[in-house]
Amino acid sequence: MGKITLVFLLSLVTCGSSNLKNPESNDKKILAAYDYVSKRYNDKIIVSNTFADIDIVNFAEQIAKKQNKEMSIVLDSLIKGKDRYEIKQYPVKELLKNPDNKGNLKLFFSDPKEDYIMVEAFKVEKNLDYEELTLFGSSDVYLLYFKDDQITDEYQIKLDYN
Repeated sequence: MGKITLVFLLSLVTCGSSNLKNPESNDKKILAAYDYVSKRYNDKIIVSNTFADIDIVNFAEQIAKKQNKEMSIVLDSLIKGKDRYEIKQYPVKELLKNPDNKGNLKLFFSDPKEDYIMVEAFKVEKNLDYEELTLFGSSDVYLLYFKDDQITDEYQIKLDYN
């Protein structure tokens, strides 16, 4: 009985550890995404240490057009691939060496996935959180696909919240 319990516990640990993300790969994606997005603005940038719940479904139309696929197929695929969002903190400011709390552009990163990350950029007058900025604001949203920690494809949309 003890051996069965031990085998069961070891299999749980093994399965659980295979789902852990590679923090080094996450860091590389965040750094590359920051570099990519920051070059598009001449603003002082603030970054958030909270991963935002940026919805990839917003890019369905662009992805369908670029990949020459039916919108319904792309939409179904994106919806099926979505994870349930959980608020996560990540040391983005420290990683980017960007401790500023004052600036006129605020970036929020999505939780990096195996092959993509999203970044949402808001013009700001003061340092607000994501929920406050999405209340009636607008933003530029970037979807960046990666292969071997290098950006291979990008999409950009303008999002207006109301």
